[in-house]
Amino acid sequence: MQLDSKEALHLGGDSGASIVPGKPEESLLIETLHYDPLGYQMPPKGKLPAEVIADFEKWIEMGAPDPRTEDAPQVVRKDFDIDSRRDFWSFQPPHAYPAPEVKENDWPHGKLDYFVLAKLEAEGLTPAPAADRRTLIRRAYFDLVGLPPTYAEIEQFAADPDPHAYEKLIDKLLDSPHYGERWARHWLDVVRYAEDNVNMGPHNGPYPNAYRYRDWVVAAINQDVPYDQFLRRQLATDFLDQTGRDDLPALGLIGLSPQNHKELMLAQISLEGVYADEWEDRVDVVSRGLLGLTVACARCHDHKYDPIAAKDYYALAGVFASVRQTTQPLISDEEIAESQPARDEVAALDAEITAIKTTIKEWKTDQTNAAPTKKLAIENQIKEQTALIAEKAAQIKQIKASTPGFVIPVADVVTEEQVRIEPLNETHQQIVFHPNQPRDLPLFIRGNISTPGETVRRRFVEVLTPGEPQPFENGSGRLELADAIVARENPLTARVLVNRIWMWHFGEGLVDTPSNFGATGSAPSHPQLLDDLAVRFMDQRWSLKRLHREIMLSATYRQASEGPTSPIATEIDPENRLLSHFNRQRLDAESYHDSVLAAGGGLDLTMGGLSGDIDEPQFRRRAIYAKISRKSLSQYLQMYDFPDPTIHAEGRVETMTALQQLFMMNSPFAKRQAVRLAQQTSAGDLDARIASIHQTLFGRNPTAEEVAVAKQYLRREQTPTDNPSTPSYSPPRFAGARVRADVPNLGAAYSVDFWIRNELPVTDRPITGYFFSRGESASISADGDHLGIAGTSPANSAGKLLFFTGNRDKRHFVGRTTLTPDQWYHVTLVRDGDQVRGYLNGDPEPEFVGSAPASFDAKIGELYLGGRSDRFANFHGQIAAMAIFDRAFTAAEIVQLHQDSKAGDDTTNYVDYSTSILDLTPAAYWPLYETSSLAATIRDATAHQRHGQYEGKSPVGYGQNNLWVLYCHALLCSNEMLFVD
Repeated sequence: MQLDSKEALHLGGDSGASIVPGKPEESLLIETLHYDPLGYQMPPKGKLPAEVIADFEKWIEMGAPDPRTEDAPQVVRKDFDIDSRRDFWSFQPPHAYPAPEVKENDWPHGKLDYFVLAKLEAEGLTPAPAADRRTLIRRAYFDLVGLPPTYAEIEQFAADPDPHAYEKLIDKLLDSPHYGERWARHWLDVVRYAEDNVNMGPHNGPYPNAYRYRDWVVAAINQDVPYDQFLRRQLATDFLDQTGRDDLPALGLIGLSPQNHKELMLAQISLEGVYADEWEDRVDVVSRGLLGLTVACARCHDHKYDPIAAKDYYALAGVFASVRQTTQPLISDEEIAESQPARDEVAALDAEITAIKTTIKEWKTDQTNAAPTKKLAIENQIKEQTALIAEKAAQIKQIKASTPGFVIPVADVVTEEQVRIEPLNETHQQIVFHPNQPRDLPLFIRGNISTPGETVRRRFVEVLTPGEPQPFENGSGRLELADAIVARENPLTARVLVNRIWMWHFGEGLVDTPSNFGATGSAPSHPQLLDDLAVRFMDQRWSLKRLHREIMLSATYRQASEGPTSPIATEIDPENRLLSHFNRQRLDAESYHDSVLAAGGGLDLTMGGLSGDIDEPQFRRRAIYAKISRKSLSQYLQMYDFPDPTIHAEGRVETMTALQQLFMMNSPFAKRQAVRLAQQTSAGDLDARIASIHQTLFGRNPTAEEVAVAKQYLRREQTPTDNPSTPSYSPPRFAGARVRADVPNLGAAYSVDFWIRNELPVTDRPITGYFFSRGESASISADGDHLGIAGTSPANSAGKLLFFTGNRDKRHFVGRTTLTPDQWYHVTLVRDGDQVRGYLNGDPEPEFVGSAPASFDAKIGELYLGGRSDRFANFHGQIAAMAIFDRAFTAAEIVQLHQDSKAGDDTTNYVDYSTSILDLTPAAYWPLYETSSLAATIRDATAHQRHGQYEGKSPVGYGQNNLWVLYCHALLCSNEMLFVD
């Protein structure tokens, strides 16, 4: 709006006349000055004083007199001119170009190299030498799979005489399932993947099934789904004939979008504004993420610089105003119906349990004032009903376990439903869904939901459409939108994706504003190269793997990051935009995390499934499987520059700060990996151990200087326990709190093997302490198998092994040998049907043998370490390890296990013991000796991943603290771990 003349003042701006002479109540100017919460608010720096506003009202009542009579400059409304902006480079179709001529014809390995070399030669620059094989394999591994190669893999590759070894390496990595994990994480940044929302309520999250979209992306990238189909499926797989229900997770691109809280006591117009903000997010992620255009800038006005009108914005926003975020099952209606009776049965049992609990609560109230005999009767009733609850709970558990498809798998999707806010009553609104009623939006003047203008038909962006853009007619228009985005005539989609792939390989794109290919973005450093790659990308079926292969086999990619280059390179091209050498790159948060875990030997490579908390020291999976929260993002991820998951991320910033190093130095996660690294590199003399640590961490041998520094530090710790063949351990101490674990389907024949050390005097308590229990905690009579050390009860049994079946059956067996406090013992318990045997220190003659039918359901796998199922007489002392097997051990196996542990003089080789245990394929094995403190999660070393949960408070620390651990921790925090050349 112009105010420099009387004519302009009366004419007003885009929203119409600003004043109506004589009618202040109808004048937009007065509404604006009053700071209408649903309208304009001017001036923007703060509301004017009431007396000033009153003067404006009086002036308009007077007819808005204006003394200006001179000729005013003509007021001309400048219309949005799309044609004048069409000539910009990014809106022109990409073309294939012949390879330019170069002087050094021996240098290029592929077509793209000619474009790079021509630019270098034009500036008088020369490329860097080729990187050596050890550098290349490390670069390629991190680039394609996000994991470091082992020392053995590096050495094998370095010595391989095959001249095509590098090409074969790239093909192997592209075929690795971990390639999909690495490159899916890049894509998840683009689409702002997360599993919840910032301010959640009943209508906006969280998203417990979000992981299905993440896993879908991993699988699609591994399968090299053509990029055009990759996008079509994410926007509209439910419209495609060639995909089915199992492809519904693809819709998570929009189905997992950020959603704002809807307070239904607010005014209808306010809630509609909340939805309008959400449409802007959808337009932004599609336009910036897929097209490299800032279309969301046109919500309030025509784009200031690019050929994008406000109508383009509302044409796209209408697509997203016509869909609903919800969930849908991944199985058919027939499959759901087949398992529905089981769910109905469980619901009925749950209702019965609720009713029984209500009755028990009433009985307990009555019991308070009842007579003694009545109290006893009520107590018995409560016990009976509590047992009935346990029985019904067991039924529920059995029904769930035996019913395929009991839990219906669902995915976060969008459906063809218009979402509207409608009045419920005088004080509340309601959210109403209108199926199959797509919505064309009005063009809201200045983006204000309360000032609708003309209606805009849903369609694609005009500047990207050959000819006149046609309205979308197929439902919301999602499929038509997807087809327009991936149309070969669209000049942006292939360019934008090729540029992102280039950026993720080299650290910077050919266009260094990867989500802005408009006038305010950067021009490409190599425009012909970008176009040529884009055209050939489309020609080659939009294949990501082919694009990776071409880039990584190029001489440009294979350059060293250091070495002799043109002396003037840093002066002419300080940012290396011309690519005279490879850019040294800092690992992102995920690769750094995974590398540290791999160094400690604890990386769990299981793919897919529910996400975990990466801030927990016990989290051992790849970082892509970390939970991503918009409400409370992981501390670790924030520290290492993870992008804000509430908005589209065009790339990641890279920072190097002291806080990052301090974070890792004090991180329980890093400390744990340092302990594990020290343990797994414990063989050999001092030189061998130092070399082994460097090989594990850096894939190379240490230099002479590094060896000398390490020796100077490590020789300060020279004690008899430093013998690497028998490393010193200080297993964790139990002091009344237990570890609980679940090992299903153990059956009535099982074996359990421990190393224990009791710290209590054996005559101080009736039972010195139970260190193992199998049975349900809900059992009132503590039915189960309980193994511990006797005290003053039974008589003459103090310090001996004690086996007890619970307070109902009350069978017990006592061992022959008295266990001296503060001494380590190897204990084995074997149940073979009704027969129970206990062994001590590998003696083939049992300590006790007896007949005791199982007093619990043989299907129960509820186990406790360091205590009994009912918490009676919990153990005080150390437990170094516990393994459980779903079969009965023979005496010969027990003898062999003890021999393998090389136990003697109160020392045990737990590493050899663990190897022997794992060779026997246990149902679960908890090597507690690995740390001296009990963490919240106790690691199961088998592939079953039946981790135990510690019920006490877990301290934070190294656990096993010696100079080797500190040395490993220092190297884990070094820059060499964090950078790749």
